[in-house]
Amino acid sequence: MAYDYTSLQATALALITRFGKAVTLRRTGQSIAEASKPWEVTASNTDYTVQGVRLEYTARETDGTAVRQGDRKYLVAASGVAITPQAGDQIVDTDTLTVVNAEILNPASTALIYTLQVRK
Repeated sequence: MAYDYTSLQATALALITRFGKAVTLRRTGQSIAEASKPWEVTASNTDYTVQGVRLEYTARETDGTAVRQGDRKYLVAASGVAITPQAGDQIVDTDTLTVVNAEILNPASTALIYTLQVRK
């Protein structure tokens, strides 16, 4: 019998909400300004409010290549997130940071948390 991870999903959301805060996950896309001029595209942002907690990488985790000095880690509750975070997205908190890596904790296809590596 498979374990039902939905209770852990709720726990992850509750803990991240308690110890973190609401931040903005921003995805930038392109749209055609006018149908008669499809070569003219404009950037458009779509913002999603998510619950996240900011963490620092330890000196041991910082290797200078994949994880650079100054990189930050955000744990984002997967519950209620409308999109799957990916590299190139942005986290808007006190600063605007770019997601360089996104991983998901997804046991039995139940999304619990996203771990986002972000950089200025």
